[in-house]
Amino acid sequence: MNLTNTSAIVTGGAGGFGSATVRRLAQKGAKVVIADVSDERGEALAREVGSGSLYVSTDCMDEDAIAKAVKAAAGREVRRGQK
Repeated sequence: MNLTNTSAIVTGGAGGFGSATVRRLAQKGAKVVIADVSDERGEALAREVGSGSLYVSTDCMDEDAIAKAVKAAAGREVRRGQK
């Protein structure tokens, strides 16, 4: 599966399953927004993955934090449908 020209938000992205998902999506070409409350792990994962990945501190119980993560994903240079 080729995910070039797509973006994704992974909630809980700095945890076990989340970080595996982030790595796989990035490996397939997606620009990934890592949404989590674990700043150190999230920032380290974004650096490790590279490929335009971005960590956004996000508490999924906070609507404003979710909106911030969505805005970050929407603002990515490459999104679905663009080449």
